[in-house]
Amino acid sequence: MFNETKQLLSVVLLTTGLAACTQANREHQHGNATGEPKIDSLKSTVMAVHDSVMPKMDEIMNLRLAAQARLRQLDSAAQTDPNQRTQLTELMRRLDAADEAMMQWMQAFDGQMNNKNTEQKTAYLLAEKNRIDSVRNLMLGSIAEGKRLLR
Repeated sequence: MFNETKQLLSVVLLTTGLAACTQANREHQHGNATGEPKIDSLKSTVMAVHDSVMPKMDEIMNLRLAAQARLRQLDSAAQTDPNQRTQLTELMRRLDAADEAMMQWMQAFDGQMNNKNTEQKTAYLLAEKNRIDSVRNLMLGSIAEGKRLLR
């Protein structure tokens, strides 16, 4: 029952995140330009990284479900490899961490940057570029690991 609740919660969070992402993407595409070309370019770079990995959230969720199903198969098998169980559990932890990292980044990202001067906006966007690059690396790494373990 706990696993079913966790799955339902994950689906709800993913749906909420996608809705937030859609809104953020809409705002990104429909302007919100600062009128400062350097800032707008930097913001576009940050959003391009986000936009490139956001569609992979479904893949993360599917890999997590597949890992969970494989663990259930191991539970029902007469003999299991404890190393395989550990690898699958760690994979699920990494997939969850990647999902959570994207959700946290989207929630914290302040695309409006109100009350910031040009220097502060530049520093903020450079920091956000580093953060979203880390999220991207976490997501892509966990996906690659999931594909390797679940093949």
